[in-house]
Amino acid sequence: CQLRQLVVEAGGDPADYGAPAPHPSLAEAGLTLNDGFLSLVAQGRILSRPWMKSITGSYVVFADGQAEEFDVIIFGTGYHL
Repeated sequence: CQLRQLVVEAGGDPADYGAPAPHPSLAEAGLTLNDGFLSLVAQGRILSRPWMKSITGSYVVFADGQAEEFDVIIFGTGYHL
């Protein structure tokens, strides 16, 4: 899609910064209005993980089987204008 290519050229491919690769469809992937997100991911200040399978106290198990301990969980679930 030409629009997707334009968006990636302007903002960068999230996968190049260590974020999950977006859905191939721009309509499914959506857009973020935060131009600082990718640089914070690249710096390791924001961690992107797959969906959570379970939470016990501060211990989180993810859908891919990995588990870690966290102080804070931030949901980036999207929104509609």
